[in-house]
Amino acid sequence: MIPVFARVNGLRPIAVPFRDENFDIDAEQLVDSGAKLIYVCAPNNPTATTVSRAALEYVIERAPGIVIVDEAYAEFAPAVHVDLAAQRSRVLVTRTLSKAFGLAGLRVGYGVGHASLTGAVERARGPYKVTAAGERAALAALDDGPAGLGWVREHARLAIEARDRLLDSLRALGMQPLPSVANFVLVPHPRASAIAHQLRAQGIIVRVVADLPRSPSPLAPGAGFALRMGVGPSSAMTRLVSALAEVVQ
Repeated sequence: MIPVFARVNGLRPIAVPFRDENFDIDAEQLVDSGAKLIYVCAPNNPTATTVSRAALEYVIERAPGIVIVDEAYAEFAPAVHVDLAAQRSRVLVTRTLSKAFGLAGLRVGYGVGHASLTGAVERARGPYKVTAAGERAALAALDDGPAGLGWVREHARLAIEARDRLLDSLRALGMQPLPSVANFVLVPHPRASAIAHQLRAQGIIVRVVADLPRSPSPLAPGAGFALRMGVGPSSAMTRLVSALAEVVQ
């Protein structure tokens, strides 16, 4: 959606390929693009892979303009970078309550950055972006208690455990999922569309990602296609793996 949002706002999006087989960003190329606005998704969507601290710091130190670090999946990752927003006035780290907090339908998010930058964003975005119901739910979710942040942390931990078990199960089926630090996994597969169709017939919905590049090399087996599988409760993951065992060839 980022290229779509960019065009809607009169910008010209420029995609920069990953630097290496670990799916790290190409920090030098991002800076050399001369872009006034650099967007980095960490963890990345749809690959679920991580971004190295060194590469991100390189971009932030040398970027000609604003750097946006999208940390929508931060609660499932081993490292976060929100502290960088306090070190540079041109860095905006964005978060959401749609993932680990379970408030997707309410569309509540937030940004962390220097006052001058967040002030400019506030003026540009206009009023009334969060409903009264969304605001009350967000405050409850952010409460430092067992029903608020305690619930979030516990369910993020459970999701990480379920994700790691899912990765092991997929590999046991002969599939080649990418390493994940998010609450979903990406599995390159040339029959992604057919597999998704067969799973849907069993009441299981996974997303097909098409038109992927053939590099880095872990993407090559998919011939441009992959399955994006969200991580859920253990019972749901067991059902998914069982269904995959029947349709994967």
